Amino acid sequence: MVKCLFVSLLSLLCLQKSPVLCIGEEQPKNWFTELQVLKGHFDIVRFLVQIDDFRCASAGDDGLVLVWNIETGERLQELRGHSQQITAITTLTCNNGLMSHTSLITASSDRSLSLWDPDTGNRVQTISDLQSSVKVTYEPRSSPFKRCTSSHKCYCSFPC
Repeated sequence: MVKCLFVSLLSLLCLQKSPVLCIGEEQPKNWFTELQVLKGHFDIVRFLVQIDDFRCASAGDDGLVLVWNIETGERLQELRGHSQQITAITTLTCNNGLMSHTSLITASSDRSLSLWDPDTGNRVQTISDLQSSVKVTYEPRSSPFKRCTSSHKCYCSFPC
């Protein structure tokens, strides 16, 4: 669905002035053809996660998490708080039966985990002073728990 959205909106974006760089028709079309170039990071981008049908988040060595509108390429939020590179990012969706909300969890070389609200850009919770850099390795679908690895294992519970 994401690819279809990019393809169908590419012609619209190219006709209008947009902060998204549109790739011209002279570029050969193949599976790896760029449809949009999203500018905002100033170092290597290592992660891209889909938040919902309309948003994704990118993260990398600059310690930033940027939330993007998939359809337009507009930067919606800039999540600042880590002092070193992001080593992992994942989504956490909480569903109480009436509504669901998706949050982002980031891990960093600054030895912290952060829970973010991608709607507001606010950092909701931080676990810091871990013994080493952390990477998220397991994401149970039915529980708001994350299992992480560093030189020691930690089990983190983020409330929905």
